[in-house]
Amino acid sequence: EIKLCRFTVFRDACLIMKNVCFPWKRICCYILYVLRVENVECGLYLLFPSSATKYEQLYAQLQPATSLKTVQLANGLRLYQYKALDEDTICAMSKEMACSQKLCYNAAFTIDFCVDLEAALQTGYDYSLSHFECGWIGQLLYVHMESVGLGATAIGCYLDDCAASNVGFIPPTEKRKTDGDDAEKLQINPKDL
Repeated sequence: EIKLCRFTVFRDACLIMKNVCFPWKRICCYILYVLRVENVECGLYLLFPSSATKYEQLYAQLQPATSLKTVQLANGLRLYQYKALDEDTICAMSKEMACSQKLCYNAAFTIDFCVDLEAALQTGYDYSLSHFECGWIGQLLYVHMESVGLGATAIGCYLDDCAASNVGFIPPTEKRKTDGDDAEKLQINPKDL
């Protein structure tokens, strides 16, 4: 039986992402695929780190006021709901964004880390810093989830254009086409997932 994630666990994970930042400040946005969280509607959400206020302001300015829906998780902690979706649709999107791994289909929520590519691609070192930052935040989230008795996993899957198009940052991309063999190559122990 698949259970809902407690609201407080989800809120605390969002607090970690919102408030932990590095001097590099590469992460400009998190895309959250919320599937099964208490008191939070299934759908796509955006969370901006406290170090990324310029991106948050730009996003808010570009959205029509009538379509900008926010969800207040705590004082100073706001998610932007990009789109409400039914559970089957958001589960399928979450799985697709994790290189077709089934474990994300069954997750309570999944997260895409979005970095400032203009800054990240300046040098190889800058690119590495982006990976360090994402990895460190991912490790904090993993420890948080384990501390409350839940599982967590990290998947290095780089579908930048697809993630960006899911939330309207760029026009929709053509769907990736993989056959069964390709999907199995992307998975670790596909029968166990």
